[in-house]
Amino acid sequence: MAKHGARKITNRGRRDRVIGQFMSVKMKKAVWWESQLERDYCYILEHDQDVIAYRSQPITISYSFEDKILKHTPDFEIIRRGLDLPQYVEIKPDEKAMKDEFIRLHQARSAFFHARGCEYLLRTGSQIREGHRLNNIKLLYRYAQTPLDPLVVAGLHHNVPTHSELSMEELIAQCADYGADRSVCYALMYQGQIVFDLDKPIRPDMSVKAAWSAQEESS
Repeated sequence: MAKHGARKITNRGRRDRVIGQFMSVKMKKAVWWESQLERDYCYILEHDQDVIAYRSQPITISYSFEDKILKHTPDFEIIRRGLDLPQYVEIKPDEKAMKDEFIRLHQARSAFFHARGCEYLLRTGSQIREGHRLNNIKLLYRYAQTPLDPLVVAGLHHNVPTHSELSMEELIAQCADYGADRSVCYALMYQGQIVFDLDKPIRPDMSVKAAWSAQEESS
């Protein structure tokens, strides 16, 4: 993947446009966004274990639309496990995605990418922000780089075997027995070593399950 996008993101001349940078742990650099929906989608991509890499404003294409040649820059290019070619994604608020002209534009853009063997997807605000998933990921992302003491992790492996179910409150208590606080629990949850229903709010009485890898358990 190229180091820079196809066009510079700026709000010059459009004071109402909010732009910014998302500090990506996965990409080890800042990823530009030009809407808060795009910023929120970055959280989804960070947490998705099938996403190897991604970048914003990746390429600009020229495509045919109703006897005209138009240009378009997708919001994201995504490299996924199991796919030979990148995915391209457009982010839109629901109200814009439902407009007739946008639907026709999206169909023409999809045809361009599909003819080249690539997926071109639309993700709307309601899809990105549905339920508790995004808020949970945002909470856990704060702990994505929390250092894990090997002695604490080894103790948890011993006391909480793989596939064991317990409450979040019990997991926090297990960590406390080794002098660790809930930040370690959140880090393990973000890494997928502790799994739970991402569509339900994170609460003390929620059910979680240990999912240590075979390599980790043998260490």
